[in-house]
Amino acid sequence: MANQPAPVLQKPKRKITWSHILVLMLLAMVMLISLPSVILIAFGLLPTGVAFLIDRSYQHSATFSVGSLNAAGLFPYLLELWTDYNSMDYVLAKMADVFAIAIMYGGAAFGWMLFSSLPPIVGSFYAVVNKQQIASLKSEQKKLLGEWGTDVMDDAPLPKTETSETSGMAKFDESTGDGETIGGGVVEELDLS
Repeated sequence: MANQPAPVLQKPKRKITWSHILVLMLLAMVMLISLPSVILIAFGLLPTGVAFLIDRSYQHSATFSVGSLNAAGLFPYLLELWTDYNSMDYVLAKMADVFAIAIMYGGAAFGWMLFSSLPPIVGSFYAVVNKQQIASLKSEQKKLLGEWGTDVMDDAPLPKTETSETSGMAKFDESTGDGETIGGGVVEELDLS
């Protein structure tokens, strides 16, 4: 009995239901009715498909930024297809037109550029905001230490570190004597230089 191999768990097979069949039938009908639109959309949104395949983040930020601007580049040609031509000749002409491809895929390239460049800009903005908040908290800390003095810090159970031994303003504890926290716990002084 001890030499028996562990049972191999198999994935349960997905059954094809009537809803799956209905969706496939609707897709087939849409492809038959508006095949030029489907081909133009499939060709124009190739960068969005690539972004979807390589974007593994939970929010799919790359997919949304690339997809929205890629769709914006595709939309004028799709609108022209729907209002004027609605033929395969128009679709094939636009797929061979370098200017149309540049507009469709240029929107996707702009989406990639936004996806790549905006996070560092937003990060630096938050860094500036956080520096201002730290400066405000430091001035408040100095004001409180000016009012109460550094004697109240001696009663607080703070761990001894290099900064707490060298500077009376290195740590600020908002806890009461019985150990419960009033505001946000311990606020450490950060070196901004």
